[in-house]
Amino acid sequence: MRLSPVVVALILSLSSSAFANGVESPKKEGMKEKTSERSAPDKGSPMPSSIRALKDRIIEIQNRSPLMIVDFTLCRSVEGYGSFVPFPGNVVTNAREIQFYYEPTNLFTSVTPEGYAVSFSQDMLLLSAAGEILYRESKARSFTHKGNKPALDIYGFNKIDITGLAPGEYVYKIVVNDELSDAVAEASLPFVIR
Repeated sequence: MRLSPVVVALILSLSSSAFANGVESPKKEGMKEKTSERSAPDKGSPMPSSIRALKDRIIEIQNRSPLMIVDFTLCRSVEGYGSFVPFPGNVVTNAREIQFYYEPTNLFTSVTPEGYAVSFSQDMLLLSAAGEILYRESKARSFTHKGNKPALDIYGFNKIDITGLAPGEYVYKIVVNDELSDAVAEASLPFVIR
């Protein structure tokens, strides 16, 4: 079977200004420090100590918890973090493009005197219902955020052009690789094209 090119987009939401402020790659060495050992720098308006302590506690809990993929959903559209329109029953009709929304949860957050950092990549696979790999791309997307505020809510979505796929049953699989902790999480979602 010959597929038309698969179009994929990964959109991540750290805050409303995450991309306007730029994204740069941190150095990997020394990034696996425990959050309880250091505090992030004070830059800009001072954050109340109670809020800083709460965010540091959230990061501490997330860093000890297993990496997971939550809300993995086949969608007609994605509007933003937690806001999407799913296909009922994972059945696609009258569509040229589909989207898969997900939230990588408990990504490791590095805390250094320079600030906070998260970094991950995403693999993707499209399989037939029988498990035959129709399309595979390792590290199809990667993302690194380094800044003076932590990234606590992150989402991604992949857009796929399905015009070359015959009607039938398929499985879409993603693998999230946490580049700072080496943790891996995967999720699969069966769907039908009619």
